[in-house]
Amino acid sequence: MAIKSAYLNFQFSIVEELEGLVDGLSLKQVTHDALGKTALNLSGTTTPPVVRAHTDTKTGGAATIDLTAMPTITGNYDATGKKLRAILVECKTGSLGKLTVGPGGVNPYPLFGTGITPELPVSGRMMVYFADGLPAVAAGVKNITFTPTNAADSFDVILVVG
Repeated sequence: MAIKSAYLNFQFSIVEELEGLVDGLSLKQVTHDALGKTALNLSGTTTPPVVRAHTDTKTGGAATIDLTAMPTITGNYDATGKKLRAILVECKTGSLGKLTVGPGGVNPYPLFGTGITPELPVSGRMMVYFADGLPAVAAGVKNITFTPTNAADSFDVILVVG
């Protein structure tokens, strides 16, 4: 089994209505989209390639995903030698506290470098495309930990490796 297509869409387009215009100025609104529209359609033959994905909903406390035994629809996948290309994570609505995302305590995979662990508020989402910037998965570099502040909280996660 291999990924046929991984479509990642990163887009902000904010329209701001201008107030108190200067006489003679015809512009009534401004659209903030200076970064442009970035959509990526990745597969096993693109650069960088993507070969496998993991989707999960976790409930009941901290969870660590081992990228050398990444659960997939057809069983565990060993991503040794591959890199994490993208992550989408959401702290589910109804949760009582924040969700921390970071490298696992043992054999940590440094998503955002060492010692950096972003916190998502309730209903917060984070999508990051790492391109080719992270290390290859190996025995000593493989674990990602997700830690909710409330043990009963839940979160969704999608990981894409290649």
